Amino acid sequence: MKRALGLALLAASCASAPPQPEPDAMPPAPAVEPARASEPAQVLVPHVQALGREDGLVWIDFAATGRRASDADLARALEPWVGRASEVGLARTQAGARTLAVVARLRELERLDLRGTPVGARELAALAPLTQLAWLNLAETRLDAAALDALIQLPALRRVHVWNAGLDAAAIERLRAARPELAVELERPAGAALEVEPEVALARRAPASPAAAPVNANCPVLGTPVDPAQTTLFEGRVIGFCCGSCRTRFLADPASFRSKLP
Repeated sequence: MKRALGLALLAASCASAPPQPEPDAMPPAPAVEPARASEPAQVLVPHVQALGREDGLVWIDFAATGRRASDADLARALEPWVGRASEVGLARTQAGARTLAVVARLRELERLDLRGTPVGARELAALAPLTQLAWLNLAETRLDAAALDALIQLPALRRVHVWNAGLDAAAIERLRAARPELAVELERPAGAALEVEPEVALARRAPASPAAAPVNANCPVLGTPVDPAQTTLFEGRVIGFCCGSCRTRFLADPASFRSKLP
């Protein structure tokens, strides 16, 4: 009797429940947009050299690894060094707006090498927060008169290299008038024309003969023992360096290291 009553109640419940839609009648699931394919980020390992300072700040250079990297890759590689870099070399790389946005956060930065990059007035304006930047190489960049405001507003700037950077005589005169204490370098430094070999080739090159031995025992940049394979000709003498990156840095501004040569 109880079993018959239970079956009757179950039948009544099924009859009152709304019919379930057939599988074909179910509303379609919302379309999911496929993920956009993207190039894998290039992993860059810059040359990092301690400067022997009490604050532990370092010099970072992308000359050997960054020449084929994109602006975004350079920015990502520089990001971990925010707050730790005093000098940065980005010469002949594709450094642009993204990279300079990271550079602008290196508030301790004192030296910046941007020669041979696609940097123009718009990118240069990002450097305004760098209140300690004293040396800037903008040779062979893409400047115009609009870049002057950015240069004038860098309070600690004492030397800027602008040869083949696109600034005309009127712009140079305006810069010198606004910042008379600023050394505006318009000529290619002696020896800079030699910097046409890839950094890898420089690292593998051996001195041609004993006559090519460097005149100095210690690197004029860092003061460490020289590697005889890392040399350049400067003012008629063979100068040695501890590494290719120091050689690159010397060629950018030889006058800064002349006092350290024998």
